[in-house]
Amino acid sequence: MHYLFILLYKVYFPVLDQIGFFLKKTDKIGYMADLDASKNCVTINDAAEHWAPLKAFVHNGKIDLGDPASLLEYNRAILHKLTGFTIDVPVGNLIPSICLRATYIRAIAEFTTGVKRVVDIGTGATAIIALFAAHAGYEVTATEIDPMSLEYAKRNAEKNYLDIQFLLSKGSILTGVLPEGEKGRIDLCMTYPPFYPNDKPGFTSKKKRGFGGTDSELFGGTSGIEFSDRYVEECALFRVKYCTLMVHKQIYSEQIQEKLLNFGYSTKVVKILAGRRSRYLLIGILS
Repeated sequence: MHYLFILLYKVYFPVLDQIGFFLKKTDKIGYMADLDASKNCVTINDAAEHWAPLKAFVHNGKIDLGDPASLLEYNRAILHKLTGFTIDVPVGNLIPSICLRATYIRAIAEFTTGVKRVVDIGTGATAIIALFAAHAGYEVTATEIDPMSLEYAKRNAEKNYLDIQFLLSKGSILTGVLPEGEKGRIDLCMTYPPFYPNDKPGFTSKKKRGFGGTDSELFGGTSGIEFSDRYVEECALFRVKYCTLMVHKQIYSEQIQEKLLNFGYSTKVVKILAGRRSRYLLIGILS
């Protein structure tokens, strides 16, 4: 009997404890839905019919996706078709996928409740996620690390008659950018974070990218997710109700879900289908 008790104590009870921990943990992780980004997109031919500057880049119903000029005009066409907005992008800056960003905001509207005040972290020169959010009726603040990109972002909002507050982040996320009094007052933070590992000569920097991008727009740290880790920590510090971000790999999704759980957020995942690729929108909900 004595040996049986020892066996239960050393083997059986710890296993039960681990199972209980696992169940508690997975109860806070949820898969929500697949969203198809093509539902918030426009075909190349339809875009060219709508947007005359694109026509010169279309050949047999296709464009060169490695060519920044054609990619820019295609995304300008999509944006104008969906919203009537126009944007300017400085040479070398990121040309964002309009369809993915539109789907991000669609998911926010679909899978969150009671959201009024939102903050877009790293809005970029186009401020595209902020534009979509303001267009959807949210009260928007947008931050950006690069002064030139911030000026373009302001102009893109002004030319489309959108009221967005813009703040220079100087490398911070929320602390030192928003006043301390904003803690507990932000309904939702959103970001499509930089996710490439820090540049390696002859590797990342040499890839042909039609969509361009500056270092601050592309590189997220040594592993690629350090920025995302800091972002989650800042969401928790400011007691943001919904901490959301979109990532391009399932492994990153899993790692960041773990981070969200550790900082008091239950998590939901929306898989966004973009052609043959997928993106993962994480929605952290403050417990």
